[in-house]
Amino acid sequence: MNKSLSLLAIFLLLIPFINAENIEQERNYRHEIRIGIGDCLMEYIMDGTVSGSNYQMKNRRYTGNIYADYHYNINTWLAVGAQVRTSGCIYDNYQNIEGTSKLIGEDHYRITTYAYPQVRFTYFNRPSVRLYSGIGLGFMAFLYDAQNTENNRYMGTLPITLLGISVGKKHWYGTADLNILCGFNDKVFSPIPLNILNIGVGYRF
Repeated sequence: MNKSLSLLAIFLLLIPFINAENIEQERNYRHEIRIGIGDCLMEYIMDGTVSGSNYQMKNRRYTGNIYADYHYNINTWLAVGAQVRTSGCIYDNYQNIEGTSKLIGEDHYRITTYAYPQVRFTYFNRPSVRLYSGIGLGFMAFLYDAQNTENNRYMGTLPITLLGISVGKKHWYGTADLNILCGFNDKVFSPIPLNILNIGVGYRF
């Protein structure tokens, strides 16, 4: 009986050290890779603006905004990395002629691509849950099919992660982010609601 109580007492005393070792091991996972998908709110708004002119984009089909990123954890609160993302839209093109819409092209497409380095700040760090924000600086490109290359556009981007949450222990984890993007060129600087919600899955090593 006394021997059992002694073993139990020793085990209870070791629990904090075992837990601390596990936490420290998890914090030593310096590298993170992630893939995910976000909404296409920016494309939807932009296409609605186009539809208000002499041309209309109808029967729109979106791929969703697919992304991949990599981060290196310098310490428990600061990480640096880079992200690339792309989305696509297939649509039929109509022109307003004398008050009516006339089909002038089917199955056109647009590819929107973004790439930027990023800094991430983790302000709540627990073994299973992390809260973070981030900021980046890069470019985005709107690329149209061969019949509409005159619409191609290029801009700088300032993407901001307002709030992100990561849930998962050790290697595998899931994330959800709230974001906003500031787009700019030599004529304009304005906030654009890019991928307000993103979800993803990642791996630490």
